[in-house]
Amino acid sequence: MGQDWRTPWWLNAVTKRAKSPGDTPLLEWLTGGVGAIVFCAMLGVLVAAGADGAGGPPNIQVSVERIAPTRAGYVVEFEAENSGDQTAAAVDILAELASGETARAHIDYLPPHSVRRGGVFFERDPRAGAVSLRAEGYADP
Repeated sequence: MGQDWRTPWWLNAVTKRAKSPGDTPLLEWLTGGVGAIVFCAMLGVLVAAGADGAGGPPNIQVSVERIAPTRAGYVVEFEAENSGDQTAAAVDILAELASGETARAHIDYLPPHSVRRGGVFFERDPRAGAVSLRAEGYADP
């Protein structure tokens, strides 16, 4: 007999049963091959990530983004960037003016290769001198 005229040709090719145990349709071989390639690629990525190890400790740099006046004084907005390979929790930021006035900020969670923003308040104008920002410490999450 021939092909059923109501069934599209491509559906017949997909659903065609093998005539003998060794006669596997081409589409089945292609699908299996693509699946095997994807599986091997994912396995390779996981093995490479595991062999790389945990990497170095958090590497936190803090920089001034903007200084603005407020009703109570001034705010220094900053950006804290963790360029390290591990997460830092409970990050303490120390801001210090040339006049000796200090302020502190706290960042709860700073993932690896990420940025968080915050601000510290001062009574004196930070633009009058140098502003020093640095991370004082962190905890392992």
